[in-house]
Amino acid sequence: MAKIPPRRNDEARRQPGDEGKKSKLNPNDTSTENQRAIILAALQIAPRTTVELRHDFGIMQPAPRIHELINRFNYRIDSVRLTAVTPDGIKHPRVALYVLQPGGAV
Repeated sequence: MAKIPPRRNDEARRQPGDEGKKSKLNPNDTSTENQRAIILAALQIAPRTTVELRHDFGIMQPAPRIHELINRFNYRIDSVRLTAVTPDGIKHPRVALYVLQPGGAV
């Protein structure tokens, strides 16, 4: 029997600059806009690691999306380095933990 993957949090902002509107996002949409929106929604709930964003939210390369959110869209996101364990049990040192600062964008 196939294992059912956990449900992802797909409530997020749809377009940069359209921060006030929330919509359901397609978890199969791999566009950069959709990935940024998913990351923002996830970070509004709690800080997230690179491992969590990849495994739980389907963002394969979170660092470039975080970079865009900071440098193009002026969000205040800090990163803290820590050791994380992937779902397959492998320990990874210096994984980023991303923290959205209060107020979101500057």
